[in-house]
Amino acid sequence: MPAIASGEGWGLIGFSPQQLADAFRGADDILINQLDPLVAKLAAKQPAFYAKYKAARVIIDPPGGHGTSGDSGGGGGGTPVPPAT
Repeated sequence: MPAIASGEGWGLIGFSPQQLADAFRGADDILINQLDPLVAKLAAKQPAFYAKYKAARVIIDPPGGHGTSGDSGGGGGGTPVPPAT
């Protein structure tokens, strides 16, 4: 199994960019086509849980990108990132 490397940033050793893209597409497929519809059935009876689930499903891309000079890595105020297609 590939290992997590540390040192000069984080990276996954042994995974190609295509393998990572495929894995994220697979995860998105499970979330969008299986988990999201299942959780939607709970919206009427468990509105607080449903609201927290929906909020947790929003990914925020902080302004300034990742790993740039002077980037604090989470300045907030970014825009939501849509699911991968």
